[in-house]
Amino acid sequence: MIKKIIFILLTVLTSCIYSPQKESEIIASYENSYLLKNEFLKLMNDVQIKDSLTRANYIINEWATEKILIDYARLNLDDKKIDTIEYLVQKYRSSLLTESYLEALINSEIDLKVDSLEIDSVFNTNKELFFLKNDIFKHLFIKIPLNFSDSDEVIKSFKNYRTKDQLFLDSISFRYSSFLLNNISWSTQKKIRDNFYFIDDTRFYTLKKNKFLKYEDSLGLYLIKIIDSRNSGEYSPKSYILPTLEYISLNNKKRMLSSKIKSEILSNAILKKKLEIY
Repeated sequence: MIKKIIFILLTVLTSCIYSPQKESEIIASYENSYLLKNEFLKLMNDVQIKDSLTRANYIINEWATEKILIDYARLNLDDKKIDTIEYLVQKYRSSLLTESYLEALINSEIDLKVDSLEIDSVFNTNKELFFLKNDIFKHLFIKIPLNFSDSDEVIKSFKNYRTKDQLFLDSISFRYSSFLLNNISWSTQKKIRDNFYFIDDTRFYTLKKNKFLKYEDSLGLYLIKIIDSRNSGEYSPKSYILPTLEYISLNNKKRMLSSKIKSEILSNAILKKKLEIY
């Protein structure tokens, strides 16, 4: 058996290199089923030469075992069981075909843009699903060198953060070590603490209470300011769950478009007298 497999493998690999591949070339057969060379080579894939014999043996044995078991199943299972299996196979095949085609039709027609009115509608319709499980915050951040000449002015402007303060802070932002200003993203307590190694429970409490925290280490002076927050149990801001709202909105569009396409397909079949309902 091993010699036969080696011969088959060498024949296949040699013919792949030196001659055109023919779909009719047979690697193995069982009754009226055939393992053809093109299928065999796909199953071999990018197998290393040293592993090729083992892989070829495995592929042929697996193919043969499957065919034999199917043959035995048809002989030994009762007709009702076989009919049920055949029905499920046919139903699964039909589902794959129809769903794939319907998805292609939907994707060719659907408008992927989601406007603010659609977002509002989805949010208001499903509002009870969007209670916050954690407190969330919008925060700003500036890190400046220890020898920064305008540190007092930066701290004062950052604390106040009025329009004139924002303009001032923006105007000298090129001098900061790093910064995050005009932030529109929401963060949980965990995310903020992950971003700033020095924030423990006590410092986070101070930040949450005072909306401001200052911390200094050997690398620089850190300034953090909370500009907005929402508490656990409140409705989530739409901006925080925007990806979810967009996903729901698109799914709603797909469902409506799917119903429309199915209705048009039925109407068209009836109109052309291809479908008759008795």
